[in-house]
Amino acid sequence: MIKLFTFLILFLTQAVSARVNCNENYSDCFKNIPSKIIESYSEKEYQGKNLVNLKLRSMPIVSTEKNVMAVINKNSNLKIVSFFKLKDTDELSLPIKRWYLVEHNNQLGFVAAKFVNKIIEYEILRFRSDDSKNWLDDRNNNHVYIDIKMQKEKGEQIWKVILYYYDPAVGYKEIQYEGLKYDSKLINISNQDNFIIEFLTEDKLFLFSNVKIFKGVYNRY
Repeated sequence: MIKLFTFLILFLTQAVSARVNCNENYSDCFKNIPSKIIESYSEKEYQGKNLVNLKLRSMPIVSTEKNVMAVINKNSNLKIVSFFKLKDTDELSLPIKRWYLVEHNNQLGFVAAKFVNKIIEYEILRFRSDDSKNWLDDRNNNHVYIDIKMQKEKGEQIWKVILYYYDPAVGYKEIQYEGLKYDSKLINISNQDNFIIEFLTEDKLFLFSNVKIFKGVYNRY
């Protein structure tokens, strides 16, 4: 009975301490983070999977275990709510500065971003080369236009990719790749023709191709 009572006390103490409230120690807080350590913040909605067993924290600070709310098993589904980039201050030195605010099993908390893969959920993605103009806005001038259209085919893993190229000197060119799969890390789309797309961010990618006119950096539009 005494052992059971002691266990309950420890359990309740840990449960309460895991929900560390920023306002108890800092005068200015945002999303349960001291405002002075926030360098940037953006709201995004993605699905993700964690690469390793991951601690879900009520605050994105790893110097204490008191803010650990739960341990998320590897390859769990996470709803990514927002992204925070943090910075050091005179009082706090932060070994991990990039965090996601995620929802998992009806709990909202922070996880280290480097251990999470984002799954892009758009049905159609469009990207334009850094060296390209907008053809619809500027089609009467002699410019080169290079665009990529990416479209889901079957489920979340299969994509069709179409490359568009127009040069007044040589004319129009279009290449299609179908049945392309994300790899397990959800970073590259590739096939046997040395065609690889690497997402640098959700809005920027690098394309490697044997067709040199398509090789380069593209931005989403």
